[in-house]
Amino acid sequence: MDNPEQPTEFPEKIIFPPASLQQRFSAFLMDLIINGHLLVLWALGFQYFMQGSLSHPFSFKGNGLFVFCSTSAALHLLYFFFFEGVLTTTPGKALAGIFIQKKKGGMPSLIAIFIRNFFRFVDYPCVLFTGVSLMEGTQHHQRLGDILSGMVVVSKTSFGSRCLDLQTLRLAGITRRCLAFFIDLIIFIPFLYGLFLAIPVSRPFVSKILLALVPTISFFYVTFFETIFQTTAGKALMGMKVISEDGRPARFASLFLRQLLRILDTNPLGYLCVVISSKKQRLGDLMSGTLVVLDRKGLRGWLSLPLMIFISAAVAYGGFRQSDNFLKMDRVLKVGRYRMLLIPDVIRYKIFGNLYIENITLAKNENQTDFQSSFEPGDVVYIRFFLSGYQINDEMASLQTDLVVYDSNNTVILNLPEAIHSTLPVGQQKSAQLIIKFILHPNALPGRYKITLTAQDYFGKQEIQKTEFFTLQKKL
Repeated sequence: MDNPEQPTEFPEKIIFPPASLQQRFSAFLMDLIINGHLLVLWALGFQYFMQGSLSHPFSFKGNGLFVFCSTSAALHLLYFFFFEGVLTTTPGKALAGIFIQKKKGGMPSLIAIFIRNFFRFVDYPCVLFTGVSLMEGTQHHQRLGDILSGMVVVSKTSFGSRCLDLQTLRLAGITRRCLAFFIDLIIFIPFLYGLFLAIPVSRPFVSKILLALVPTISFFYVTFFETIFQTTAGKALMGMKVISEDGRPARFASLFLRQLLRILDTNPLGYLCVVISSKKQRLGDLMSGTLVVLDRKGLRGWLSLPLMIFISAAVAYGGFRQSDNFLKMDRVLKVGRYRMLLIPDVIRYKIFGNLYIENITLAKNENQTDFQSSFEPGDVVYIRFFLSGYQINDEMASLQTDLVVYDSNNTVILNLPEAIHSTLPVGQQKSAQLIIKFILHPNALPGRYKITLTAQDYFGKQEIQKTEFFTLQKKL
């Protein structure tokens, strides 16, 4: 029988160190990206609810804009409140290896979690004072929301057995890192093109979602290898790997931040930072708390080389085989008013033939140069486009362009065969600007309209077709 006077022994409370500013910043960035993608889905859903279609331009005004901003702010708060209330961490914090707890340890209450996250709306606009300054000046790196809620963000250390002795490691120099970067870039480019080619251009809703995901997937691609293998194909060939500043394998969130900041680092000044830094760190390394060290040991790192090449080739091949990609459908990739030419003309002509319709611009007058995406009944629509790669005979080109316009029900409302039919004096130029105009019926119904241009080159015996869309709105 136990002695009742003998004191009961309790295990010592596990004390976790406060999360560093680098960990908190990388975690917040991951949460911001995840939350941003969720808000994009909400924006599309709100657009469909307000306008009844996803084909209209994304534009909210007045009460619609107020409701959208208010609900977006509420969803942003709900994201952090839900994950921290259930798991004491968010997806971004989990990827950075940090979580929240009471200042003296233990599970925080839901009210404290709500207070902590509600004051985000104070910390965001005053980030230099209530955010960065307080976290830097307080012992537990607390922002205003942390102090008022009595909570701290702590780091759950791991990888203890895999912690390397920094004294025995050699830092990678600028030459090796540049060579590794170019090797990775050669492998990465087909992967990126494959992502764009995988976007089905004839499905606007799916296209918008996938296009928004392309940057995140691209950064995730490289971050995945640095997380699993601590290296990439280029780094493996150059005998390098990435670790955290304390010698442990770096966390996913830190490595993602490192890749994201490469946008700012890929220039002479960025690599000059590696030369003058005592730890040979570029800005991405400094912000993420990582080091690039020499390491040729282990088969694990070398596995990244064939796997990285295989994934890149598979994505590129899958995108090219996708029958609805922007190249096979003769479409130019657009983000808002901006158009991105991902394939140079010379390569495009070799793959898809010489004749090509490009740079279609819809406008309300002949002198307008920017793309007009919406019109009203009764408007005159000017179609300006370039026809390239036609055959020249005695400095002349014989061209014909047919125009067909479909309404929102895919019914032909205008059919203009031979809208342009002429022999043009083009000299040796293989690109000619052409303009077609037509008038929208005053009683035309609102919706998403389609324009189909079919161009023929009689000398070269070639034909090509291209499609463009515009929105017809109700006349105010």
